[in-house]
Amino acid sequence: MIGDEIGLGKTIEAIAIAKFLEEHGVVRKILVLVPRILLEQWLSELQRAGITRPKLKRIERHTIGLLRDEPGWYVASIDLVKREEHRGKITGINWDLVIVDEAHRVGKVGGEETLRYELVKQLVSKPNVNVLFLSATPHRGKADDYIERLRLVDPYLQGSVRELDTVDFYMLTRNSIVFRRSKNDINRVYEKGLFPSCSFEAVVTGAT
Repeated sequence: MIGDEIGLGKTIEAIAIAKFLEEHGVVRKILVLVPRILLEQWLSELQRAGITRPKLKRIERHTIGLLRDEPGWYVASIDLVKREEHRGKITGINWDLVIVDEAHRVGKVGGEETLRYELVKQLVSKPNVNVLFLSATPHRGKADDYIERLRLVDPYLQGSVRELDTVDFYMLTRNSIVFRRSKNDINRVYEKGLFPSCSFEAVVTGAT
């Protein structure tokens, strides 16, 4: 799971990782699941990285019925393919790599699995699949939601939420399951001064 702060290039990182795996023969069929609003952005970034048609395939309502189990980069709205009438076409393929953008949207509500969670769980439960989650807010304050999302990345996680919701567990997952960089990390290690410091001041005003 890549949990970099907003603006640090998670999309580009994911594409670079996928291209590296493809070039080394590890993956051939890549599925990218994104919110509908980010679909065009992903397609643009992929094309900028040299991934174009016919290798690049956009899954839409009118094309999903033509889906074939063939090598390529497939990009889809997660809310389209989570639907019962479409899900079988997606889960019927043994993907080599599944990338989920805005992964904090894939979770449980009140302990119940959402349709997004069910879809991703089916996809990543198959043998030999690689999983890459992207989210600037991987932990949204609920330990059970976060840990169940980590189980999708690493199915070998054992123990109850209560047992895993500890400082020791979170320290172990850092830079092993979860990789997170902040703007301060970038300034300190990679590009000194790239993000200038700022300050905030609270001002109370009257209603107009």
